[in-house]
Amino acid sequence: MPVSQETFNMKIIPIIAALILFTNQASAQYYRENTPMKDSVVLAKGISELNMTETRIYKGKTSTILHTIQYSRQATNIYEARFEDTIKLSKIKSIYNNVYNNGKNIANSNVFYKYDQNKYSTFNALNQVEWTYYFDQNGKNFSAYHYQYADSLCLRLDCYKKNQKLKSYYLYSYAPNKKMQHSALYDRNDKLIRYWDYNCDDEGTVSKTKSDTLKICTEKKYMADGTVISTTNSFDYKGDPIKYVEYHNAQKQLTRYFIYRGKDDLLTYQVKNSFIGNKLATQYIWNADKKGKALSSFNYSYNAQGSLLSQRDSFFNVSKVKTNTYKFTYNSNDLLSSKSGYDQNGKLFSLVNYRYKYFVKKD
Repeated sequence: MPVSQETFNMKIIPIIAALILFTNQASAQYYRENTPMKDSVVLAKGISELNMTETRIYKGKTSTILHTIQYSRQATNIYEARFEDTIKLSKIKSIYNNVYNNGKNIANSNVFYKYDQNKYSTFNALNQVEWTYYFDQNGKNFSAYHYQYADSLCLRLDCYKKNQKLKSYYLYSYAPNKKMQHSALYDRNDKLIRYWDYNCDDEGTVSKTKSDTLKICTEKKYMADGTVISTTNSFDYKGDPIKYVEYHNAQKQLTRYFIYRGKDDLLTYQVKNSFIGNKLATQYIWNADKKGKALSSFNYSYNAQGSLLSQRDSFFNVSKVKTNTYKFTYNSNDLLSSKSGYDQNGKLFSLVNYRYKYFVKKD
């Protein structure tokens, strides 16, 4: 699925510690971002339930996936389930469920039957993830994460292994403006494993150095046409360099985004967007492995209302390039009605039908 403009506008925190810190917040939005609707559309249309039925065709045989999402009146995703071929429990692929109390999200659970992994999260009064537990198919806990906050900021993340013993933990410190300054990873014996330093001046240069510190800095360049180029130099969990480059136009829209890896700055990911007014018109996404070898690309085009007109997916990590194209239809309510997928020979291999239920309007 194409990545939404809102997703690209999110601030990137390009280190593994921060990725772990925010993984659970992001996962709660995963389903909404991978469905054909944004929360604003669900709210505006008064949608209470979305049912997607996908028929896949391979070598003359068909299989069916049923995907159901239920929403609250506030357009919050409160339940989601995927079934393969049948609605029998043994064929459930995944279930996502939110629990609310007085309008506040207090817990959710993700159950991934196909991957033998069940996930359960609890939230604090500020709707921040407090605990995340992972269980196997037999209900045995094999890992857990505990988030501790102060003034809405996460100060510590404890990582537990299957025997519920502390494995490692992260500590985070912030400036008065709540911008992260440092993060550190320790083992269970309080031995420092890795330290990240975000202390850079406004130009992105290093304001202090330390031989055992991974420096995270962002440099911004301001072009005459209003374009702002942001370059963030970071490191992965192994300490290998990663560089993120973002281009925002004068309207603050993300037009280009690149990720480079390694000492040789090998391009491994890129996105190119074009806009008509404030609407995304086209989007190109390209992926490569860590050596820079192309794996896949995705092309999307949108109409003036922001709905998908066309999609083309290409895959290069096979003996020959494989390309799939998709067509879309919409109902009288301007909501996606069907999505048809065709292979490079024009043969139908996937058909998804979308059906909606709506809340009864209050007087």
